[in-house]
Amino acid sequence: VFILGSLKQQELFRWISHADIVVVPSLSEGFGIVVGESMALEKPIVATNSGGISDFIEDGVDGLMVEAGNAEELQDKISVLLHNPKTGIKLQENAIIKVLKFDIAHSAAKHMELYKKLID
Repeated sequence: VFILGSLKQQELFRWISHADIVVVPSLSEGFGIVVGESMALEKPIVATNSGGISDFIEDGVDGLMVEAGNAEELQDKISVLLHNPKTGIKLQENAIIKVLKFDIAHSAAKHMELYKKLID
């Protein structure tokens, strides 16, 4: 277990790429970009439902969510991933599909679709 704190972007990616599980136990979170980055790096994630994290994770589909501040629930969800590798693999597969929706080309195409509908 490594508790990393704040890191520069490249160093963060290096650590995430070596992780078996990414845990984001934030009590308060703005956008939660580390969750999206971890999904893109195909890591199973356990995170709290604080701030923008819930925009990234659908509990049990592409990550595991816990109530912010609930250490027992956090422990239980980490244990699920440690003892059920197939669960982690399924979460990773779904996560990479979801994170592609945040790709700039995909986002731009969706915006253009919306604008065209508004004009018509």
